[in-house]
Amino acid sequence: MVNGRITPEQMEWLEDKASKVGGNLSAALRQAITDARILEMAREDYKLLRKEHPEFEIPPHDDIPETRLLAMVLSMKLSEAEDLELRRAEGRKRT
Repeated sequence: MVNGRITPEQMEWLEDKASKVGGNLSAALRQAITDARILEMAREDYKLLRKEHPEFEIPPHDDIPETRLLAMVLSMKLSEAEDLELRRAEGRKRT
């Protein structure tokens, strides 16, 4: 059982996910937690790979030579405050 507070933006995102699993918020939350655990494992694996092979690089995207989203996501670690600011920025972009 989970009892916690989430932002309106996070609730909107969760409701959108729930709509894809028959409107079941519990199933959407379980899937989000599973996805987060898998992402966390991928980030740890990427960190270990970079430590063992510092020369390793993910090839740049053809359209955006600076980086691929994959490399950025695998290397970032968001705190709750940073996550909230990211959601606010996303909200401002939509309006």
